[in-house]
Amino acid sequence: MTLDQLERLRKQAGVEEYQRHLNMLLKCGMARPVSTEGEVTGYVRTDIGEAALNAFSQLEREIGEERARAMTETPLGSDGIRLFLTIFGDNKEPDLASREIVYTPLEIGQLIRSFSRSIEAFSAIDMLDDAGLVSYLEDGGIHVNPRRSTAFYHCLKNLYRLLVEVDAFESSKPLSC
Repeated sequence: MTLDQLERLRKQAGVEEYQRHLNMLLKCGMARPVSTEGEVTGYVRTDIGEAALNAFSQLEREIGEERARAMTETPLGSDGIRLFLTIFGDNKEPDLASREIVYTPLEIGQLIRSFSRSIEAFSAIDMLDDAGLVSYLEDGGIHVNPRRSTAFYHCLKNLYRLLVEVDAFESSKPLSC
Protein backbone atom coordinates (compact mmCIF):
# COMPACT_ATOMS: atom_id res chain seq x y z
CA MET A 1 0.00 0.00 0.00
CA THR A 2 1.16 3.50 -0.67
CA LEU A 3 1.22 6.04 2.12
CA ASP A 4 -1.89 7.68 0.62
CA GLN A 5 -3.73 4.33 0.64
CA LEU A 6 -2.74 3.77 4.28
CA GLU A 7 -4.03 7.21 5.20
CA ARG A 8 -7.37 6.57 3.45
CA LEU A 9 -7.70 3.22 5.19
CA ARG A 10 -6.91 4.84 8.54
CA LYS A 11 -9.66 7.43 8.04
CA GLN A 12 -12.15 4.84 6.78
CA ALA A 13 -11.53 2.64 9.84
CA GLY A 14 -11.76 5.62 12.20
CA VAL A 15 -8.29 4.99 13.62
CA GLU A 16 -6.33 7.89 15.08
CA GLU A 17 -2.91 6.58 14.02
CA TYR A 18 -1.49 3.47 12.43
CA GLN A 19 2.25 3.89 12.98
CA ARG A 20 2.39 1.66 16.11
CA HIS A 21 0.71 -1.19 14.23
CA LEU A 22 2.91 -0.67 11.19
CA ASN A 23 6.03 -0.68 13.38
CA MET A 24 4.96 -4.03 14.85
CA LEU A 25 4.43 -5.49 11.37
CA LEU A 26 7.87 -4.24 10.33
CA LYS A 27 9.52 -5.55 13.51
CA CYS A 28 8.02 -9.01 12.98
CA GLY A 29 9.01 -9.09 9.33
CA MET A 30 5.40 -9.12 8.12
CA ALA A 31 5.88 -6.02 5.98
CA ARG A 32 8.77 -4.11 4.50
CA PRO A 33 9.07 -0.54 3.28
CA VAL A 34 9.15 0.37 -0.42
CA SER A 35 11.37 3.33 -1.26
CA THR A 36 11.60 5.61 -4.25
CA GLU A 37 14.66 7.84 -4.49
CA GLY A 38 15.55 7.03 -0.89
CA GLU A 39 12.14 8.01 0.50
CA VAL A 40 9.60 5.51 1.85
CA THR A 41 6.55 5.62 -0.42
CA GLY A 42 4.67 2.61 0.87
CA TYR A 43 4.83 -0.86 2.35
CA VAL A 44 4.50 -4.35 0.96
CA ARG A 45 3.49 -7.56 2.74
CA THR A 46 6.24 -10.18 3.13
CA ASP A 47 5.84 -13.96 2.94
CA ILE A 48 5.42 -14.07 6.72
CA GLY A 49 2.73 -11.38 6.52
CA GLU A 50 0.99 -13.29 3.75
CA ALA A 51 1.03 -16.47 5.85
CA ALA A 52 -0.48 -14.62 8.85
CA LEU A 53 -3.24 -13.20 6.67
CA ASN A 54 -3.89 -16.65 5.23
CA ALA A 55 -4.21 -18.14 8.74
CA PHE A 56 -6.96 -15.66 9.62
CA SER A 57 -8.63 -16.00 6.22
CA GLN A 58 -8.80 -19.76 6.70
CA LEU A 59 -10.38 -19.24 10.13
CA GLU A 60 -13.00 -16.95 8.56
CA ARG A 61 -13.78 -19.48 5.83
CA GLU A 62 -14.23 -22.29 8.35
CA ILE A 63 -16.42 -20.56 10.92
CA GLY A 64 -17.62 -17.34 9.30
CA GLU A 65 -16.40 -13.77 9.43
CA GLU A 66 -18.46 -12.69 12.45
CA ARG A 67 -17.33 -15.58 14.67
CA ALA A 68 -13.71 -15.24 13.54
CA ARG A 69 -13.81 -11.50 14.30
CA ALA A 70 -15.14 -12.21 17.82
CA MET A 71 -12.29 -14.67 18.41
CA THR A 72 -9.56 -12.41 17.12
CA GLU A 73 -10.83 -9.28 18.85
CA THR A 74 -11.17 -10.90 22.28
CA PRO A 75 -8.04 -10.36 24.40
CA LEU A 76 -7.63 -13.99 25.48
CA GLY A 77 -4.23 -13.47 27.09
CA SER A 78 -1.86 -16.29 27.88
CA ASP A 79 -4.21 -17.89 30.43
CA GLY A 80 -7.16 -17.81 28.02
CA ILE A 81 -5.11 -19.51 25.31
CA ARG A 82 -3.65 -21.94 27.83
CA LEU A 83 -7.15 -22.88 29.07
CA PHE A 84 -8.36 -23.26 25.50
CA LEU A 85 -5.44 -25.61 24.71
CA THR A 86 -6.09 -27.53 27.93
CA ILE A 87 -9.75 -28.01 27.01
CA PHE A 88 -8.90 -28.80 23.40
CA GLY A 89 -6.36 -31.43 24.47
CA ASP A 90 -8.70 -33.03 27.00
CA ASN A 91 -10.15 -36.39 25.94
CA LYS A 92 -13.66 -35.70 27.18
CA GLU A 93 -16.36 -37.44 25.15
CA PRO A 94 -18.93 -35.30 23.34
CA ASP A 95 -22.56 -35.17 24.38
CA LEU A 96 -24.41 -37.41 21.90
CA ALA A 97 -27.46 -35.16 21.62
CA SER A 98 -25.70 -31.83 21.01
CA ARG A 99 -22.43 -33.20 19.56
CA GLU A 100 -20.64 -30.69 21.80
CA ILE A 101 -18.22 -31.24 24.64
CA VAL A 102 -19.95 -30.22 27.88
CA TYR A 103 -18.07 -29.40 31.10
CA THR A 104 -19.42 -28.66 34.54
CA PRO A 105 -18.04 -25.60 36.33
CA LEU A 106 -16.29 -28.01 38.73
CA GLU A 107 -14.53 -29.76 35.82
CA ILE A 108 -13.34 -26.40 34.45
CA GLY A 109 -12.14 -25.48 37.94
CA GLN A 110 -10.12 -28.68 38.08
CA LEU A 111 -8.59 -27.91 34.67
CA ILE A 112 -7.39 -24.47 35.80
CA ARG A 113 -6.18 -25.40 39.28
CA SER A 114 -2.56 -25.45 38.07
CA PHE A 115 -2.85 -21.91 36.66
CA SER A 116 -1.53 -18.92 38.57
CA ARG A 117 -3.97 -17.42 41.02
CA SER A 118 -4.49 -14.21 39.12
CA ILE A 119 -7.51 -12.31 37.86
CA GLU A 120 -6.62 -13.31 34.29
CA ALA A 121 -6.53 -17.00 35.20
CA PHE A 122 -9.91 -16.83 36.94
CA SER A 123 -11.46 -14.91 34.06
CA ALA A 124 -10.00 -17.17 31.35
CA ILE A 125 -13.25 -19.08 30.93
CA ASP A 126 -15.15 -15.80 30.52
CA MET A 127 -12.67 -14.70 27.86
CA LEU A 128 -13.28 -17.97 26.01
CA ASP A 129 -17.01 -17.30 26.28
CA ASP A 130 -16.56 -13.77 24.89
CA ALA A 131 -14.58 -15.24 21.98
CA GLY A 132 -17.35 -17.76 21.26
CA LEU A 133 -15.11 -20.75 21.98
CA VAL A 134 -17.27 -21.92 24.88
CA SER A 135 -20.87 -21.13 25.79
CA TYR A 136 -22.68 -21.05 29.11
CA LEU A 137 -26.09 -22.60 28.58
CA GLU A 138 -29.16 -22.84 30.78
CA ASP A 139 -28.39 -26.47 31.64
CA GLY A 140 -25.53 -25.17 33.81
CA GLY A 141 -22.90 -26.67 31.56
CA ILE A 142 -20.06 -25.05 29.69
CA HIS A 143 -20.38 -26.15 26.07
CA VAL A 144 -17.48 -26.39 23.63
CA ASN A 145 -18.30 -26.38 19.92
CA PRO A 146 -15.89 -28.84 18.24
CA ARG A 147 -15.99 -27.16 14.82
CA ARG A 148 -15.11 -23.68 16.11
CA SER A 149 -12.52 -25.07 18.51
CA THR A 150 -10.81 -27.11 15.82
CA ALA A 151 -10.71 -24.13 13.44
CA PHE A 152 -9.26 -21.89 16.16
CA TYR A 153 -6.70 -24.55 17.10
CA HIS A 154 -5.50 -24.76 13.49
CA CYS A 155 -5.23 -20.97 13.37
CA LEU A 156 -3.16 -20.97 16.58
CA LYS A 157 -0.94 -23.71 15.15
CA ASN A 158 -0.33 -21.70 11.98
CA LEU A 159 0.41 -18.57 14.01
CA TYR A 160 2.82 -20.52 16.22
CA ARG A 161 4.71 -21.61 13.11
CA LEU A 162 4.91 -17.96 12.11
CA LEU A 163 6.27 -17.02 15.53
CA VAL A 164 9.04 -19.54 15.03
CA GLU A 165 9.78 -17.94 11.64
CA VAL A 166 9.66 -14.44 13.14
CA ASP A 167 12.02 -15.57 15.90
CA ALA A 168 14.40 -16.87 13.24
CA PHE A 169 13.99 -13.57 11.34
CA GLU A 170 14.74 -11.55 14.48
CA SER A 171 17.81 -13.61 15.40
CA SER A 172 19.22 -13.27 11.87
CA LYS A 173 19.25 -9.45 12.11
CA PRO A 174 22.51 -7.80 13.17
CA LEU A 175 22.45 -6.41 16.69
CA SER A 176 22.10 -2.66 16.85
CA CYS A 177 23.96 -0.59 19.43
